Amino acid sequence: MSDDILIQSKFDSTFLSSFKRSAVDYFKENNSALLEAYQSGIYDASVNFISEGHLKTTGTSQTIDDVKKFLRQASFNGELTLKDNKGDLLETVPDQECLANSWFKEKNNSSYYTQLILMIPKDNDRNKLSRVVQVFFLKTFCHLKYAYVEHTDTEIYHYHVIIDKSFNDKLLSKLRKDFISICIEHDVKLV
Repeated sequence: MSDDILIQSKFDSTFLSSFKRSAVDYFKENNSALLEAYQSGIYDASVNFISEGHLKTTGTSQTIDDVKKFLRQASFNGELTLKDNKGDLLETVPDQECLANSWFKEKNNSSYYTQLILMIPKDNDRNKLSRVVQVFFLKTFCHLKYAYVEHTDTEIYHYHVIIDKSFNDKLLSKLRKDFISICIEHDVKLV
């Protein structure tokens, strides 16, 4: 057996496409590649690596003007409709400004917002991405204020999101893992 074949068999990552981490008891599984990957940390490293291309921070907003600017730019100056965490549609720039004003009024004019982009570039199925994003929001951000918009202006469908929260590296890593897990549950092609 050549060294190339041996290396390939040791690092076979096909388990990622079918693996649903939350439902697995690693020691009861009959999948030796999965157990070895889990024990060596390969799964977590792979998920972290893969997920960086699917969920990224694009900036932060700390002032009401920053939030209004993000909403205006993400919606192409009101050409696209944003949706907020309550399901309300923000169809105009004045709607967006009203939302930003209410967010800051509730927080006594102090808050920290994180801007994210969500995408599945290897599986560019618009309906699948929409389902994945909706499930991700419901599971992850149900207690937060957020607004988002779908973009179809490039070959890769994607969502821009602004969330009423600051994310450190540890929390961002968890968000990425959660997003990838939901992608896997919905049979998204990741690599």
